[in-house]
Amino acid sequence: KTSSARIEDDKFGVLLLDRSLEQALQVAEKIRGDIENSSVDIEGENVSFTVSIGVTPILEHSGEVDVLLEQAQTAMYVAKEQGRNQVTVYEEQEVDVSSYREQKKRTREDLETALATDRFVLRAQPIVQSAVDGSETTLHFELLLGLRNKDGTLSSPTDFITSAERYGFMSLVDRWVVREAFSWISGLMDAQKVVPHLAINLSGTSVTDDDFMDYLLEQISEFGVGTNRLCFEITETGTISNLVKAADFVRAFRNIGCKFSIDDFGTGLASHNYLRELPVDYVKIDGIFVTDIHNNRNDYAMARSINDLAHFLGQQTIAESVENDDIVEKLKEIGVDYLQGWGIAKPKVLSEVTEDLSSLEK
Repeated sequence: KTSSARIEDDKFGVLLLDRSLEQALQVAEKIRGDIENSSVDIEGENVSFTVSIGVTPILEHSGEVDVLLEQAQTAMYVAKEQGRNQVTVYEEQEVDVSSYREQKKRTREDLETALATDRFVLRAQPIVQSAVDGSETTLHFELLLGLRNKDGTLSSPTDFITSAERYGFMSLVDRWVVREAFSWISGLMDAQKVVPHLAINLSGTSVTDDDFMDYLLEQISEFGVGTNRLCFEITETGTISNLVKAADFVRAFRNIGCKFSIDDFGTGLASHNYLRELPVDYVKIDGIFVTDIHNNRNDYAMARSINDLAHFLGQQTIAESVENDDIVEKLKEIGVDYLQGWGIAKPKVLSEVTEDLSSLEK
C-alpha cells in the first residue's frame, strides 16, 4: 500500500507500508530517475527537473509522525547538501543530520537575536519613473534589508537570508519587515507627511503561508495603512513551487487595493506562463540583463522582449541595477517605465527618507 501527499510548497511525502528499507530505496531511486528523465513543455520551452529524496524507516521504536517527517526532511536536506538529485537514508547520516540540526538551531537563535537587538535595518531606495517628457518622481521606494555591523556600518544580510531560506525561517524576517514598514508609514501619516508608494519584498514561503496572510491582514488593519500605496514584491523562483497558492495570495490582496511586482524577472523556468497566471502590476527586469545592456546586444534584446511582453499584458516595467547614464539611455530607448539602481539613487535609512519627505508638500 502506498499513500502520497503534498507536505508544503515543493515538498511531497510518500508512505510505503509493508516494505523493507531496501524496497523503499528502490522506489525512491525509481522516482528520482523518472523525474530526472522527464521534462515538461512550458510555453514551447522544454523544462527538466531533478529531485532530492530523504528516506527514513518506520520501526517499532520510531517516534510520532512529526518526528518521522522531520527525519525524512533532514535526510532530504543532507541529499541537497551533498549535490542534489540523489536519495539519502536518515540512519546512515547520523553525523550530517546532527550537524544539520545544530546549524538549524543556531540559525534560528542568531536570527531571533538579530531581530531582538535591532541589528536589522530598513533602507529605502527610490524607484524613479522614466517619463518621455523628462518629468521624474521619486515617491516610489523599495525597502531593502540591511544588517548593522559591530562597527556601526551597514551591509547586506546575505548570509542571514540564505540560512533563513534554507531552514524555513524567512517568515520571521518578513513579519519583522512588514511591521517595521507599517510602523514607519503610520508615523508619516500621524505627522501629516507625504506617504510614498512602498515596495516590500516577500519570500515564497510567506506568500504560500495562510498564517502569514492572516498576519499581514492584521497588520494592515492595526496600523491603518493605505493599501493603495503598498506593493509587494515576489520572485518567480520563490513561488514557482506553488503557483496556484501564490496567485490566490496576490488576488486576495489586490482585491483590497495592494499592488504586486515580480522581482528578478527573466531568470526563472516559466517566465511567460508566470505573467499570465499571476495578476501582477509591475515586472522587474533582472539586473543581469541590465548592467551591461549598453554593451551587450543579447542583454538589450532580452530586456526589450521582457518589456514588450509585460506591456502587451498590461503591466508596467521596472529595470533594476541601473548604474550609469549609458544604461539609462538604453532603457529609455526600450521604453521601460521605471528605473532603480545606484546610478539613479542610493538607498537611505528611513530616518533620512523621512527628512526628505518633510520638504515635500502633502
